Amino acid sequence: MLHGKPVCPPAMPPEIGLCVHSAGNWSGMQLLTPALEDLLEDLEELDRLLHPIRAGDGAVRAEDLLLQKSRLAEIYDLVDELIAGIRSVDIGCRRYRDRFARLPAGCLCTGKDGVILEANRAAGTLFGRAPGLMQGTPLDAYLNQESIPAFRSAVAALSRGEEVPVQEFSLTRFDGTPIPAAVAVSTSYDPGSGAPELLWVFWDVSGKRRRE
Repeated sequence: MLHGKPVCPPAMPPEIGLCVHSAGNWSGMQLLTPALEDLLEDLEELDRLLHPIRAGDGAVRAEDLLLQKSRLAEIYDLVDELIAGIRSVDIGCRRYRDRFARLPAGCLCTGKDGVILEANRAAGTLFGRAPGLMQGTPLDAYLNQESIPAFRSAVAALSRGEEVPVQEFSLTRFDGTPIPAAVAVSTSYDPGSGAPELLWVFWDVSGKRRRE
């Protein structure tokens, strides 16, 4: 049935499921945060140890110089590890963004308020509007009125940390044409700020409904 009630839509293509679940677990930058904090602490400690030298204190002991050299080597090693981690995060982020852009299903990323932050090409085709023009508009503007309560219920459930089953919504294309679509949604997190976002994946089931 329509209007947001759980249905048995066509099986979710595996690449779409991978996108939904990997987005919900994306926290690469958050994993680097403790290492960055450790680096800052090491730099502060090194600055403390180097202060007598900068002040021209002639009584600096040889043991202190060796300790500073050892700490500096540790910091260089930590910087190398961080660089490798940042590169890995960057590769993962680009891989995810490429997957998002090229998926055959319509993908939308919204804030917790349901306002569209990003849309892929397939979403533009499904909704009949250029992806760039969809940014900044509320997702419920593209839903038939009867599907809006279920949409808002899904947003509320995700904000409580609950999982939302695949549902079927009645969409409204930009030209006013209605389209039935199966919808999968999960919580994602912005790699930079860690702010929660919602990743929506839509696929057209009008062919299935005609067969029924």
